[in-house]
Order: sequence, then structure tokens, then C-alpha cells
Amino acid sequence: MEGLKEALVIDREELKDVKHLPSADEIKELAEVAFNHTLAFCNENKHALSNLLSSNGDMQFYQMIVEVANNEFDARVPYLFGDINIKEANVKSPLPFSFIKTLYQYNC
Repeated sequence: MEGLKEALVIDREELKDVKHLPSADEIKELAEVAFNHTLAFCNENKHALSNLLSSNGDMQFYQMIVEVANNEFDARVPYLFGDINIKEANVKSPLPFSFIKTLYQYNC
């Protein structure tokens, strides 16, 4: 799990150079490299991850992956949409954020 978290931190470094709220096109460009290290980690560990996430795998590991993903989402939102409260955000937000807000409300 630590390797996955480290890869996510490395990938998130790209966002630290963004000093303004990016446009939808800029977000698209950032997304092209946003998970390169994370995907490389998953590829290098695909057999172990596949076994742990299979139907006979470790349910606790699955829950840990979900928690890591949720934490990463929370860590990246401020870089892409500013300091916002997802629950109280304006409906007239940029399209990508409106989509994310809809997903967030659906899952809560």
C-alpha cells in the first residue's frame, strides 16, 4: 500500500506547479500525466493486486484502496478547483467540477 501512496504523491507533484484555477482544457492536459507513476506501480504489481482484489481476495485491502482513492481525490481537488466545499459548491461551476460534484452527491 505504501508504494501506491508514494506513486500518487509523485504524480500529484505535477499539480503543484499550477498557480491558477485551470481551464477544462488545462485539466485535460494535466490528466495526461496525472497518474503515470501510479499506473506504473500498478503494472509492476499487477499479479499481487489482481489476487488481492479478486473475488477470493482481501476485502480489507479493497477497502484500503477505496480509502486511498478518496484521500487522493480530496488532495487533488484544491489544485484543480480551488479551495471549495464540494457539498456547498455553486451549481454553475465549471463543467468538470459540476460532473465531479454530481458523482460526489451520488456517492454520499
